[in-house]
Amino acid sequence: MQTISETPAESGWKTKEKNLMERLLHWMLLIGITISTFLLLSGLILAVFTGQPIPSEVPAFDQIIPELLAYRPIGFLTVGILVLIATPILRVFGSVLAFVYERDWRYAGITFIVLLIVILSIFLG
Repeated sequence: MQTISETPAESGWKTKEKNLMERLLHWMLLIGITISTFLLLSGLILAVFTGQPIPSEVPAFDQIIPELLAYRPIGFLTVGILVLIATPILRVFGSVLAFVYERDWRYAGITFIVLLIVILSIFLG
């Protein structure tokens, strides 16, 4: 929507910029989901072919990377779930940055509050 103070060139520039931001946020979600799916499928396939049981407990945080590097299913499954959880959080963070870049302070503030609520809910259980 073009305001009275904007020239048609300025209005088109903002539209292109907004489309770029939307595409970047879209790709962020798509890449996160793809990586998560790959890790989860790798863990399941590894469990099936090695005959290891699918784990029912989450390893300690400091054991996740060693389990992954040892090619154990629990490492792949845990990292896949962590990436799946982190993807929408990173998307909300990206939205905050996009709104700040566009100088849309109202939506930047609202989105930042949503981000804080999500982060607090993770840490406070």
